[in-house]
Amino acid sequence: DSVIAKVPIARARGVNWKVQFAYLRLVLFPQTPEELQQAIAGKWEDNEQFVSEIQPIPLQQFNEMFWRLFEETEKQMDCTRCANCCKVFHAGLPEGEIQRLAALKQMKYEEFLQQYVSIEQPTGIHFLKLNPCIFLNNNLCSIYDQRPQACRDFPRPPFENVNHNIRRVLINYTVCPIIFNTVEKCKVQLRDQYPKKPKSRF
Repeated sequence: DSVIAKVPIARARGVNWKVQFAYLRLVLFPQTPEELQQAIAGKWEDNEQFVSEIQPIPLQQFNEMFWRLFEETEKQMDCTRCANCCKVFHAGLPEGEIQRLAALKQMKYEEFLQQYVSIEQPTGIHFLKLNPCIFLNNNLCSIYDQRPQACRDFPRPPFENVNHNIRRVLINYTVCPIIFNTVEKCKVQLRDQYPKKPKSRF
């Protein structure tokens, strides 16, 4: 099914339907890193406005809307068209996962640690240091069923209260099409539900 057909189009007076269609296809639905980079260009001011717009929205209402749209968007996207997170992020690894990944590479623990792992200072967190990820092959994870927990959790934000952590969400907005599309859908629905009142001339 077409992703576009599943998204409500915001009402826009005087805007040709073809323009709205093009907007939804090119701006709301980037699915590759190249499309995402094109879509986020010039979005800084709009995102700052969005941060301000959500402040008066009841907390539960915004969070419920975000998670509903996130889950909807996650089902619509094909991560194998993107794999951007595997190309730019460094997965955090507890010691047990380092040992397991070393075994998957058929390497000794110390050898794997020296060649593929770095330590973040001052947190002491270990992470895979190479980009793209050493387990990425043609946009597919070669150890998908045994991938690290950090990879399993992404891109779901690690907090239920999105409203109070919106700037952390916006960091991943520039990397992950799922987050980008979720936030853009939130903008459309909020601005449709709470349109700006025209400023009085008096």
